[in-house]
Amino acid sequence: MQVNIKFKFFNTALKFLILDQGVGLAMVVLSTITAVYNSQVVAYAVHYFFASFVNMDKTVLWGECKFFWPKCYDVKSNDICSFLNVTSEVPLHPRKCYEYMISSSRYYWQEQVLRLQELSDVGRIGKIHWDLTLCVAFIWLATFIFLAKGIKSSGKISLFTGFVPICILVTIMVYSVLEDGAYTGIKQFYQPDWDVLAKSEVWQKAAEQAIFSLCITYGSILTFSSYKRFRTELGPFYSSLEIFIPLFSSTGLYIHNIIGSAIIGPNVLLITLIEIVSLQCFYGVRRFSRDLNFILEREPSMYWKVCWIFVAPVTILEPVFQPSSSWGPGCPAIREMIVERRRKRLIDSESKRKLDGNENEAFASNAE
Repeated sequence: MQVNIKFKFFNTALKFLILDQGVGLAMVVLSTITAVYNSQVVAYAVHYFFASFVNMDKTVLWGECKFFWPKCYDVKSNDICSFLNVTSEVPLHPRKCYEYMISSSRYYWQEQVLRLQELSDVGRIGKIHWDLTLCVAFIWLATFIFLAKGIKSSGKISLFTGFVPICILVTIMVYSVLEDGAYTGIKQFYQPDWDVLAKSEVWQKAAEQAIFSLCITYGSILTFSSYKRFRTELGPFYSSLEIFIPLFSSTGLYIHNIIGSAIIGPNVLLITLIEIVSLQCFYGVRRFSRDLNFILEREPSMYWKVCWIFVAPVTILEPVFQPSSSWGPGCPAIREMIVERRRKRLIDSESKRKLDGNENEAFASNAE
């Protein structure tokens, strides 16, 4: 942050290279898209938070099956299930006993939250889920209120948001450890699968998460370290709702996956690569080291120079040019649906073309 402030004083924070000035605009666009992406996840959490207060004298809404969920099954560790007229104790997942079993929590997620039963065509947005839209409106209203007094108020909020979640997670962990089958779950969670380290998509996701956690390519560090004018007005929070509404339609989860896999992830790596190339090839590591020596009053070590010249480019180049794991033939049902829609459009356009041709011939014959 000290480096950013002093670079801003010399007016060279994002202007050390004329050809690289578009990186700042890319940071703004990427931050906006990421805010849209993450707000949907938080909206789901807010929905579950308020839904947990319904029927407080009983179990939560997703804790038991409803009569209108025909294939629902209450997943419990000591349930007795029947398979081929043989009754047996099943300590593990009951999917081995029944062929079509969906847990109550999964049913609630698909039927009540996402409402996938209302989705008839992936090519259309579908109905808007106003309960989720109100949840995201609540999120941005709270954000607007917290930041209305300036960036400094976020520090006070972090005291609450940093301490309370830890207490909740510790409570849930202690409660879960005391349940039956806790050892099996912990073993499954901490048992590593070394084979996945050979897959390129694992390293791509790791690089994306590291860049996201360090706020690289998002410009948030520059924003927090810069000096704002005395009167810096915040935009109205309701102006952002128009962007978020399609995410809470019947196809909102598909849009969310597309944003995460095809927009945010690749662009984060691409912007990082542009910054590294600009620093090395155009501005120069030697000149950058002299600037840091002037600002920090000490020369960067050889470790940092090796990282800037060799480690960082090689680490970023491989995920950038590696095809994404989400690319491929996709779901066969969705693919057949798209092909069928295109075939119908071609048939309709051909029929319309023939009809127009017949009308033109009839008009010409009448004119003669």
